[in-house]
Amino acid sequence: MAEHRYDFNRKSLGGRVVLLPGGAGGLGAAITALLLQDGALPVVGYRTHRGRALAFQQKIQDLYGGPVALVEGDIADAAVRERYLQTAH
Repeated sequence: MAEHRYDFNRKSLGGRVVLLPGGAGGLGAAITALLLQDGALPVVGYRTHRGRALAFQQKIQDLYGGPVALVEGDIADAAVRERYLQTAH
């Protein structure tokens, strides 16, 4: 299989807040980990399973350091979107 390499002009995400609806599970969790490793401050959303989201938060903070904020609810709800923005500030 061919290997593809891309030479991106990378800029650090250090100190930047990133909103990640669905960032506590599956592909979102992997993206959260990568962003945290690059110095970003993730605000991670989840709809259900608070216990699982809290366990994810603890594990990823233990592995990579840095804070991970959690927001519960459906991103389609205006009140939840407002909580994302409040948490990001």
